[in-house]
Formats: sequence, C-alpha cells, structure tokens
Amino acid sequence: MENETTSSNPAASARLQFHLALLTVFLPLMWPIVAGLALISRKPGPSSPEQRTWKRRLWALMAVDVLVLACFGWIAAHQERFERPSREPDRPRIGVAWDPDPARTEPRIRMVLPGSPAEKAGFQVGDLVEKIDGAAVADKTDATEKIRSGEAGLTRTFTVRRDEAVLDLAVAAELPPREQRRLFEPQPSTPPMDWRAASLSFVPPLAVVALAALVSRFRHRVAVVTWRGFLLAILGSFAAALAAALLFRSLQGGASRGAVLIGLFFQMATLLGLTRVATAWCGRDVPRPPDPLPPLAPVRATLLGALYLVTFMLRTMTLIWTLDQIFFSGTNTSQTPGLEVLATSSLGVWGTLLFLFVVVILGPLAEESLFRGFLVPRLAAMWGTPASMVVSSLIFTLFHPYPGLVLPIVFVYGFVFAWARLRTGGILVPFVLHLAVNGLVSAVILLR
Repeated sequence: MENETTSSNPAASARLQFHLALLTVFLPLMWPIVAGLALISRKPGPSSPEQRTWKRRLWALMAVDVLVLACFGWIAAHQERFERPSREPDRPRIGVAWDPDPARTEPRIRMVLPGSPAEKAGFQVGDLVEKIDGAAVADKTDATEKIRSGEAGLTRTFTVRRDEAVLDLAVAAELPPREQRRLFEPQPSTPPMDWRAASLSFVPPLAVVALAALVSRFRHRVAVVTWRGFLLAILGSFAAALAAALLFRSLQGGASRGAVLIGLFFQMATLLGLTRVATAWCGRDVPRPPDPLPPLAPVRATLLGALYLVTFMLRTMTLIWTLDQIFFSGTNTSQTPGLEVLATSSLGVWGTLLFLFVVVILGPLAEESLFRGFLVPRLAAMWGTPASMVVSSLIFTLFHPYPGLVLPIVFVYGFVFAWARLRTGGILVPFVLHLAVNGLVSAVILLR
C-alpha cells in the first residue's frame, strides 16, 4: 500500500493516482479524470519497481471499479429490490385469535388470551363475531381490520353469536404490551444449547490453523513458535465464555441478556490475559520479516488506514450486496445477528455501558493483541509480510462466523489492521481503527 519514501517522481505520481482512484467511490465523476491521468502518464522506457507496483495496483483497482459502476447501474435499474417496507406501528387488539386455516374464513374465535380485554369482557372460544359497532363483519380478515382501525382505549360493541344466543359485549381494545425485562431476567423459554452447531462453527478456522501449522513446519524462513500459543489463547477464551454461559444458565434457570454480556466480557478478558501468557510461552523476541514495510508515523497510518477501510469496504459491500440480490434474492447478506439482537434489546443504562465497553473497547483490544500483536509478526518472520497479512486476515475472519456474505467485509478490515500493524510496529493504530469500526456499527444499531 502507501509508501512514504519514493525513488522517483513517476513512482510518486503513480502512488498519488492510486489514492485519488480510491476516492472515486465518493465522487464517481472523478473516475474518468483519474483514468485519463493514468493513460497520459504512461511513458515508454524502463520504470522503477515501485512505480510498476503502484501502476499494477491502480489498474487492478480500476478494474474493480468497472464492476462497482456496473453494480450501481444494476441497482439504479432495480431500485424496487432495495426498498424496505416501513415498520407497521403497533395497532390495537382485544386478545382473540381466529382459526389459522385459510380455508375457514368465518370470524369465529379460536382462542382468548388470558388476561386480555376480550377475556375480561366475557368472550369465549367458539363465539362468532357478527357485528362490530353495528357494522356487519364479512370474515376474520375484516374483523381483524375493524379491530385494528379503532383507537386504543375506546370501548367497542361486539355482537357475537354463542350457540343460539346473540350477545352484545363491550370491550376496549389496547395496544400490545411492550416486552420489558430486567437485564438479568431469564428468557421465558430458553432453548437447549445447540452443541452440534457450536462445534461445527469451529471446524473451518481450526482447519485453516491446522493447515498453516503444517505448512510452517516445512516451509519457513526461520522457525518461530506460534501455533501452540495461538490455540491456547483462542480456545481458552471460548472455553471461558462457555463456562460463564453454563454457570449463569444453571444459576438463573435460563439465558438472559446480562448473562450474554458477562459471557462476552469473560471471553475478551480471558483472550487478553491468555495472549500475554502465550507471548511469554512462545517467546517475545520475533525476527524481523525478510521484506519489512517502510515505517509510517502513527497519525498518518491512522488516517490512511481509515481511508483504506472506508473505500475498500464500500466497494466490497456494493459488490456482495449486488451479487446477493442477483443470485440469492437478498437472502445471504446478513449483518451480525447476535450483535443486533443484543444491541436492540432493553439493556438499560448499565447494560448499554457494559455492551459498549465489551464490544467497542475490550473486544478490539483483546483481538488486536492476539491477531495483530501476537500472530502477524510471527507469520511475517516465517513467510513474509504479504502472506502474513492474508493468512492472519483469513483466520481472523473465520473466527467471526457471521452468516451470509458479510465475511468478505471482515476480511477487508482484518487486512487493513494487519497492514497498520506492520507499518507502525505496534497495535495502537490497529486498535484505534478496530475501535472505530466497532463503535460505528454499535452506534448505528443502538440508535436504530
């Protein structure tokens, strides 16, 4: 990526063109200008290796942008696929249910909810609703619409037929109660833990780790103790989270949002602590890579890293969302479902603060300590910087088993974090970038 020292003005020009091309994702009209500059700057004769490298990156980026522009065109032509229906507001109800069989359309009550206005008004299973406020009811759909069209708290008159009798029942519809549970209040019904699914989610990342460990035994520049420490930290942290979850389930009689947050806290805290143990166990002194990247000041690396994150992720998101819409009708571009369920729950002030601390601060610090602080320099010493960035990002991605096509996005920012680690020699800049990503995602979900 960006190189602070250049051997010639043509190389600096090619580097500038590449970074201008990154900005075309915000200003598509710049794209012909950047392409024109790239064509004009092509000169016959020998060029420096650095200039050729930046030129290859520029043409690769512009090839990707051709696909991105095609995606924009497809999206513009199929805007109806991206329109989300507005959320229907809560509407009044009286607490009855009709026969779920679509073939049975008569408005005959199949169930009366306990404690509902209908139960208090004397409705019974089997009552046939004939009129609401004097207006005839055609079928169960019409009855539902008439109930929902009224105002909450307004008394309505229902004419029902019960056996041979016709009764007028007065009932005031109400809005459905909102779910309000305390942070550590167990869920009403907690399904048993799916051990099979939890075990299968570990298969892909552990398979990649096993393959990388096997390759490192036979192909390496220098031997560096790596994988025993990595497995100690990653598996130990998951074991801590699992133990905390089982403990809270047994104490509370079920799962709760607070227990999930505490489990995440124990996982990240254990990961941070075991990474320090792994570093002492495997040795702190790691040889320099054979192809070190030129050093970069932290502030400049942070700004460039932010530029790379935003522009690369926008391109990646556009490509995968469009491909998902074309081939899968939008069923595979999932976000982070577990995070969204937790963040959109009623956590309260202390629960929200704990959520932000674990997800935005402790999580990035623990993951950067392991993946970029411990793993990246060891892989770079064995295989060189490009391989270390790719392999560490792949392992980082697979240990975030989000469903759907969101995984390429995780790989992108894992790659940028690894680049920042190798350019600055520490985890401060990757941590700041990781904190910014998690903070932005959490803020969007919480504010939604």
